[in-house]
Amino acid sequence: MSLENIFLLFGVLFCLLIGFIGFSILSRRALQIPLSAIIIYGLTFVVSLAFVIFNWDDNDFISQASAFSFLAPLLAVLPTIGLIFFPLKLIFRWLFFFCLASLVLICFNIEAILFSNLPLWANQIIVAFLWSIIAAGLRVLNGEPVLVVSEVLCTGLGIFILSLIGAAPFILGLSNACLFAASLAFLFYNWVPSALSLKDPEADLLGFLIGGQLAWCVAEGSGAPAIIFIMLFVCEFLFALAQKLTFLPAFANIKQDTAYAKAISSGLSQATIASHFLRINLLLVLFGCFQVYAPNQISIPLVCAAITAWQLYRLVHWSTLTSGIRETNQAVAAELKKNFAEIKKRLNKDK
Repeated sequence: MSLENIFLLFGVLFCLLIGFIGFSILSRRALQIPLSAIIIYGLTFVVSLAFVIFNWDDNDFISQASAFSFLAPLLAVLPTIGLIFFPLKLIFRWLFFFCLASLVLICFNIEAILFSNLPLWANQIIVAFLWSIIAAGLRVLNGEPVLVVSEVLCTGLGIFILSLIGAAPFILGLSNACLFAASLAFLFYNWVPSALSLKDPEADLLGFLIGGQLAWCVAEGSGAPAIIFIMLFVCEFLFALAQKLTFLPAFANIKQDTAYAKAISSGLSQATIASHFLRINLLLVLFGCFQVYAPNQISIPLVCAAITAWQLYRLVHWSTLTSGIRETNQAVAAELKKNFAEIKKRLNKDK
């Protein structure tokens, strides 16, 4: 057995075992210190650091990557841990994440290129912006911590599979295999009803962590699969944000405007919703891995966006959804017409 496979095997087992023990202790001691996200991050970082120290020479990056540049996104998570204990408004947290992500990508010359017709620095700024949106936006799923960790788990699994099929470096796959294992330990112990909760700053930490891993995927030519892996979060975030931007009083709380929150309020059980989200995410992992062999970078992501949006609509309207596509489209049109009428009424009132 090669040294890489030994690191992978023992790293994953270490993260799974220590994570399970750590979460068990946290739930029994009822500690007030928010440690769940720190445990997931810490285990991922420790194994990644050990590989860099003992076996970095066998890395297989296609971009110019040094050991320190690979660790930079993981090291950049450390300041975000401080934000768990330091109250800061969301807009300032996002600005902090954006500046930190830009610093990492530009200073360490991580060649994250989404658009080949733009200069490297412009691509780095765009990727830093997306990275910061993931970091600050993952909290929209934090009405139920299982959904947040499921997103982290499936992202880790997807990037690990990319490394197995040669679409990502082995060490990136190793880090994400450990991220998957630590998240799996959390879900094993905290499946609905969850024994542990996540504070919003912990969700930010996990969002910044997976954002850095996805940025490396972009740098290694796997930007489209990276987008597919987080498509469920993207759709939930945009769904809630679109309603928030109507400025209607009914949509004042962005967390309550997500599809899963609306499904819960209509009586669907949290366990059913968590299982539904996990199945969608696993399907997206499958599509993301197929994207590696796709002839273009657009078709499969668009299909995934359509499938995810449809599944979220079904989730929101689980109790009244009709079986026919035509009837469903009519229901969607009626709902949009109602919302536009409310917006128009409110604008006329404000004149």
